[in-house]
Amino acid sequence: VTKRHIMGFDSLSVTTRFFVDSGGYWESYMVMGSPYITIKYQDSTPNIQALSTFSDVTCPFDSQGQYKDGSGFDSIRRRTATYKWGVCTPYDPLSSNDGGEGLEISHGVQFLLQTKEGLTWMLFASEPIALVFDTIHRTTVTAAEKYSGVLRLALIPPLLPADGAGPLNGSAPLSNSTGLRRLIYHSHVYPVSGSVSWDFRAETTQASNLLTPAKRVIGSGTSNSDNGNTPLTLGKRPTNRIATLKFNFQMKYMNQDTGTGASGDGTDLLMLSLPHHTKSLPLDAMLSSSKFDLVYQCIKGSMTPVVGDTWSQDVMLSSLDFDDVDIDDYAKRLNPAVRDLIMNNVENDMNSILPTLDENVYGFGKQVARLAQLTHITSVMDYSTHIQSNHTSVSHSLSDGISKLHSCLSGFLDGNAKDRLVYDAKFGGIVSQDGLNDKEADFGNGRYNDHHFHYGYILYACAILGKMNSTFASEYGDHVDALMYDIAHNGNGNSLSLDSVFFPLARHKSWYDGHSFATGLFPFGNGKSQESSSEAVNAYYGAYLWSLVREGSQDDPLFQLTDFARLLLAMEIQGAKSYWHMIPPSDESRTTARTRPIVYNPSFEKNYMVGNLGMLDVVCSTWFGTQSLFVHMINFMPVTAVTSALFNKTYAEKAFDAVLAPILANVDMAWRGYVIADQAIVSPSAAWAEAQDLESNQLDSALSKSQVLYWISTRPGFNVTLSSSGKTNSTATLNSETSSSSRPVGDSSSSQSTRCEDNKECAKLGLTGFCCPSSEGKFLGCCST
Repeated sequence: VTKRHIMGFDSLSVTTRFFVDSGGYWESYMVMGSPYITIKYQDSTPNIQALSTFSDVTCPFDSQGQYKDGSGFDSIRRRTATYKWGVCTPYDPLSSNDGGEGLEISHGVQFLLQTKEGLTWMLFASEPIALVFDTIHRTTVTAAEKYSGVLRLALIPPLLPADGAGPLNGSAPLSNSTGLRRLIYHSHVYPVSGSVSWDFRAETTQASNLLTPAKRVIGSGTSNSDNGNTPLTLGKRPTNRIATLKFNFQMKYMNQDTGTGASGDGTDLLMLSLPHHTKSLPLDAMLSSSKFDLVYQCIKGSMTPVVGDTWSQDVMLSSLDFDDVDIDDYAKRLNPAVRDLIMNNVENDMNSILPTLDENVYGFGKQVARLAQLTHITSVMDYSTHIQSNHTSVSHSLSDGISKLHSCLSGFLDGNAKDRLVYDAKFGGIVSQDGLNDKEADFGNGRYNDHHFHYGYILYACAILGKMNSTFASEYGDHVDALMYDIAHNGNGNSLSLDSVFFPLARHKSWYDGHSFATGLFPFGNGKSQESSSEAVNAYYGAYLWSLVREGSQDDPLFQLTDFARLLLAMEIQGAKSYWHMIPPSDESRTTARTRPIVYNPSFEKNYMVGNLGMLDVVCSTWFGTQSLFVHMINFMPVTAVTSALFNKTYAEKAFDAVLAPILANVDMAWRGYVIADQAIVSPSAAWAEAQDLESNQLDSALSKSQVLYWISTRPGFNVTLSSSGKTNSTATLNSETSSSSRPVGDSSSSQSTRCEDNKECAKLGLTGFCCPSSEGKFLGCCST
């Protein structure tokens, strides 16, 4: 090989060409989902090498014209007309007199190759070819002369035990394999590239969304009251929408330069799908086990054969916005004592744990997202005081939060951070300065590692500020758009297109795999991988929220980007549930029959959560440790409204009971907030009691006690009884089916406001804030209790 080039790429394939010194070349079409290896040769000599050695290379028939079984070939080496069936003819071994001692030659268009490991491959040729097998060294199979044509190799997968576990059981019997017949029938139709397209439409029939959506979103404006501010404005929520996602594979025929089902011989393309595809592809496109008895295994489980060059699947888009509950209903039912306790913590957190521009991009992103959520919580609490006609206002806290959030984000976006962001023209992306100078810095940000993790937090914070500050988008919209385009751009999907925005299509998303990979330009033996599925979900959630802020008319490209971001979000949630969240069959069968495809070995599924998923491996560990706590919580953080779409109660309950409940009492404070937030999905009132001892300054930098309390208070079934001290006297778990309008959020029977203004004697003294108790937990002398 004298040189090599990438001739083209798209979202489903890449084509590479290798030039040889004789002037010819060979070209490989690497298309995701193909059961064949496909290589086109032009005036070059094919050379096939085994990883170890070949045990045999022969024709696929016995003397009766039947396919030979994969193990124990009865090799035929006689030059006799009986064996010339047109597809393969074996010849006698060459003798030393012929100058080819130990060389065996077969001529034809179909061959069987078996390796020392017991793997059997079938080789298909578009033009007759003479293959020379070196029976002495047994490492190579070489064409006798230069070749121009297409070769395709298909692995005939070993048999697996019925339960999918245990060792391999040899090769399939070729003589009666329906799978092999299919491989032969479709062998002359090969994919050379693929394209991904999508379109969106309004939902016209009632369908289930990813979660129960909020009816309203917190909109622009500040809060109520007597100082002339207008009440919080509630914006228009996203409509229910459906995306149709299509894969279109461009194909050719072996004896034609181009071909389609119409211009070729009508034979359809044979491809393989992953378990998550089978949930949405039409049944008549997938081959049953009776029609295809071979089972191809990959790291994501068994692959299903699909016939056709176009795949189409509908994806329900979430109508989630900044909250996953009906804010009107929540604000009306919120117990004032619960509200005051949350606000007491918010004011402490907002004044004690602020973002710093000295942090790296990831660290700053987590800090500013925390501040943004604190500000958002304040806006909800302020709206609650307004809708309950309670004259106690927290508008000063809301204004303070908005001001601090604007200061932090404007400083970062103006380039005042110690580790500022720059545009990399070589690869088309926003990278950190430190990461560009040192590939190991910022978790590899300069080499495009983890961009969606890093920028998702910032996009989330910008979206919240953009809804509350009408000038922010006009001031910094272009800056934030660049971060969104870096991870969620909807153009430049292949090597032939280049739009005006120099960013790749959805940088981290693998459209075929159905989820993102966090790995950038770093090479790894297991291919690309991803650890934190929840931070990937958060990234597209942040991009989606920012697109809501920026959404203009339907002619505005950003309008289309909103639905596109929702598609990325829906895919990531489905991918996480399919390949990260696990329920072992023994657990699942106790409640309901197993309906999801088998992905992992049952013994592996006992871990309930995947730690790191690679292209070629999957492990229950993280980059920073092997504890099950780390594995579960790195795939839970951060806690936002979209967390409820990612974790349904059934899975959360099983995983919590099996893994987290036994260690809850001993979890370090750094992780404890997340564990309690997880517990809240299962038992919010119990989680509320656990949360009272949290210390915000010891939690993860993306979390605070206030956020945990707010999250718990919005969970279905939350109900607590608070004493006048703000402490939990008792808990009573509500059934999640209880009508939201029939019960308050928190039991107000024993409640009393902790604010100074609501205690008569404290108000007379002109005190404001929290008095009963104070932010330090002390009751002042003016308190009525």
